[in-house]
Amino acid sequence: MALFIHGNRSINYQIQFAPFSHDLLLLQGSRLGLEFWTPVLENLKGHPSEQGRIVACEWHQKGLSEAEMATDLTNLMKTLGLQDVHVVACEDAVGLVKQIEKQDAKRFSGTLLYPSTPRSEDLSRSVQEFSDL
Repeated sequence: MALFIHGNRSINYQIQFAPFSHDLLLLQGSRLGLEFWTPVLENLKGHPSEQGRIVACEWHQKGLSEAEMATDLTNLMKTLGLQDVHVVACEDAVGLVKQIEKQDAKRFSGTLLYPSTPRSEDLSRSVQEFSDL
């Protein structure tokens, strides 16, 4: 696990190479941890790596507004040099994605949004289809 620090804010994140050419940002609901993405990441392991990266992070911090969290997450993406970013978001992370799009309409090349928590199998299959695997 890596740590991004900007001002008084720190964001834990994990990053790995992707089996596709775009970068993929995974945002789970604030009540969930990074382990939420384990089935999705395991399902992607059998494919050869391309030039893209997969980033999952602990984006939520109590006491910050959605706009502040969106700015912090945008700073993380810029620092990591994420390009052609596709995002998958669940639960309240959907609102965060919409806030980021308000701040920067061209930040994401594609979005896959789940207002509730999908089943692991459905999510894994959807992420593969979304990433053209």
